[in-house]
Amino acid sequence: MDSRLTERRAQVAEDRARRNLTRLFVLLVVVGVVVAGFWFARSPFLSIDELQVEGVSNSDTTTILEEQGLVWGRPLVLIRGGRVEEALLRDPWIAEAEVRKAWPSRVEVAVTEKVAVVWAQVNGQWSLLAGDGTILKEAAAPDESMLIASIVGETEMRSPILSEVAAFAVEIPDVFRDGARIEVNGDSAQAVVEGYTIQLGRVVDLGDKGRVVASLIASGVDRGSVLNVSSPLNPAVRPPGGVDGEDGEDGATSTTAPETTTPTETVPITTVVG
Repeated sequence: MDSRLTERRAQVAEDRARRNLTRLFVLLVVVGVVVAGFWFARSPFLSIDELQVEGVSNSDTTTILEEQGLVWGRPLVLIRGGRVEEALLRDPWIAEAEVRKAWPSRVEVAVTEKVAVVWAQVNGQWSLLAGDGTILKEAAAPDESMLIASIVGETEMRSPILSEVAAFAVEIPDVFRDGARIEVNGDSAQAVVEGYTIQLGRVVDLGDKGRVVASLIASGVDRGSVLNVSSPLNPAVRPPGGVDGEDGEDGATSTTAPETTTPTETVPITTVVG
């Protein structure tokens, strides 16, 4: 009786030890897999060995990527694409940014830069503006090959006036921008483009007005004419040497803006059945 009880106890102890050993083995395997996975994720096999960057011309993309840790040997698992994109978009030159991980070891960065359209003198300081009015950089003097804007009087750096001036510049073709000038004085503006004097009127809808100016010049209006686009839907042209008393005010001849379509109003007809 005692011998059987002793054997039973020994067997139970062996089973318990075997189960504990099995659990320990499984635990060691799990820990080993986790450690191996952690090491592999940070190993050279899954680290940057190729950084592909597209669309960079004027922005400081390279410096930003280095600051965000996108350097050779950086594990891809540590790269947060969203954070890198946010950092890139803080550069005034960058309009769009996308960061993609191409496993196992390549990172692709694509940026779309804004296009500079006009130099604007604001509060005595020259600033280069993008098409949306963003200030891209400042300089002591402008590039004469681009449209030049002069803002008379104190103006806030984020003033809507800058956006309006930039919108006008966007519509002027590159071939016309060399030597072109626009001056904003108070709430009115005028410009000189390709030898044409442009009366812009109030500093509103300058994008539409610029589009009409470009269309009029392209249509073959005599060089030296005065183009009044204060009302972009009803522009007026005063030919060189035009004097008061001709068609229109100050010798100006009203014309239809080229490539400008005025929608036709449809009058509903109601039929009454008695």
